[in-house]
Amino acid sequence: AALREFSRPSYNFAPATYNGNVFRPRLDFPSSPNPRNDSFPWLEIDFKTEPETYLHTVLDYCLEGNVECDFRVEQNMNKARDWYHVPWMSYLPTGREPVHGMTMEKPSKQGMLSDSQRREVQN
Repeated sequence: AALREFSRPSYNFAPATYNGNVFRPRLDFPSSPNPRNDSFPWLEIDFKTEPETYLHTVLDYCLEGNVECDFRVEQNMNKARDWYHVPWMSYLPTGREPVHGMTMEKPSKQGMLSDSQRREVQN
């Protein structure tokens, strides 16, 4: 039962009129951390002094190879690097959405991200 829950793609079904691919998690995790010796360029950037550069570097890293394969990392189609899905990663009990496996993340309450944050935001 635990393995079934661990690998469950979604608690929801795609709309009846949808006939495309549905989300399947990639769970064939490597046996060691960073087996390809990937570099992480944002670690060289001070996020306190260069927040925009830092965030753009992280975003570029995440998008590289994923846009081209429509974020279908379960098919191992990203040629830039390997990506995997985190099981049970959802703020809501409904889990991931059924087409791309997107999750509803925990919202950040006012002031949680910075002193100047004036409203709650959905991350």
